[in-house]
Amino acid sequence: MKKLLLCIICAFALSCEKPTNEPATNPSGSVGMEIKEGIAIFSDMETFLSASEKIGALNSKDYDRWSKDNKFFSRYTEYQGEIEKKTLSESDLRPGGSLIKDEEGGYLHLNSVNSNYARITNKDGLVIVGGSTYQFTYKEIKKIDGTSQSAIASLLNSKTKAEYGANGITASEVKIVSTTAPNARTSDESVVIERKTQQGNDIGGDLFWKWYVEATLEIRGYSIPGCAICPTPTPGGYIYRYTAVVDLVYFANGLLQKDKEIPERYELAWSFVRHRPPLVENQGETITGSYIESGIRTISKTISDGGKILSYDIEAKALDDRFNGTLKTSSTRLIRTQ
Repeated sequence: MKKLLLCIICAFALSCEKPTNEPATNPSGSVGMEIKEGIAIFSDMETFLSASEKIGALNSKDYDRWSKDNKFFSRYTEYQGEIEKKTLSESDLRPGGSLIKDEEGGYLHLNSVNSNYARITNKDGLVIVGGSTYQFTYKEIKKIDGTSQSAIASLLNSKTKAEYGANGITASEVKIVSTTAPNARTSDESVVIERKTQQGNDIGGDLFWKWYVEATLEIRGYSIPGCAICPTPTPGGYIYRYTAVVDLVYFANGLLQKDKEIPERYELAWSFVRHRPPLVENQGETITGSYIESGIRTISKTISDGGKILSYDIEAKALDDRFNGTLKTSSTRLIRTQ
């Protein structure tokens, strides 16, 4: 009788459990990551690159939840907190910080090779991979053997080639377009890099204010020091990877000021042809994808990492329903044919 009563109580208790619709948050262990003293640790480069793709695919809400669950404060988290502010004067541009301004008076952007890496490096861009410490920034990638506090200090404090050599640091420059022109491209035997900025249509219908999405695509070339699994040979004999990053901002642009606004949502869709060995040069595979985000002022989204992009068609949208309750769309398409 007691056993029967116990079974009935257990069945009742189980039936009263409330199902949850909360999305599952990946623990750091599920992507092969350990966190010590605020720095993510990976056993090898393959695990690091795989984790960057998985964590990079999360939307902002899921990533925030993942970061909090793992007590991890990343370069991307710091960047998002600063870029969300409306004006430059409100932003904290700390030296070597997560948010930097283009030297030629251009725009604010994430101080990392791409947003995927920024999500799993700490606020200083540091990560430990296979017994070495790396620092990823917008303009270079540095590596030092070892993971001690003295090694990390040397990596952070060394600024010149002479200091790199004296402290056993290897570095690789990130190839970026040096001009802030809206449509700029550099092509030589070693690398093809590009920056393209376009504005969407005005949806405000106001004489003194324009409301529109602005999309910036950057294709950057880079190599990771000491990475044996990720080189991409080029005709000139150089070793480069390529990453494509899209930044979206929604602006209210008036006669006297220009503010970043929060649309009802952003939509991003892409299709591109990407070359990777062993494919013949100038032949590639077609990659498609899409991304939807809401509740934030700006997006920095890595849509490709690894191979050379031969052509692309990227559509960016900002949807806003503040105009008499009607949902309007500002959109633009970034296109390059092969």
